[in-house]
Amino acid sequence: MFASDGGGHLFALAGSGRVWRSTTSSWFDQLDLAAASLEEFLEALARRISGQPSPGAEVDSRAAEFGDDESD
Repeated sequence: MFASDGGGHLFALAGSGRVWRSTTSSWFDQLDLAAASLEEFLEALARRISGQPSPGAEVDSRAAEFGDDESD
């Protein structure tokens, strides 16, 4: 694990370079793909911080990767 969103979700970097996000606040549970690479993850994070939309998309389909889904 290398990061947390402060809301209980953890992020892990795989040897392949993919970034995974925990579905719960435990690292024992399922992980979902958050980004294909660390670069993609950091770019998406920078866009979220600056309030810019994702390139080429009206709605970021991975908005939940940073804890924005309200189903938690």
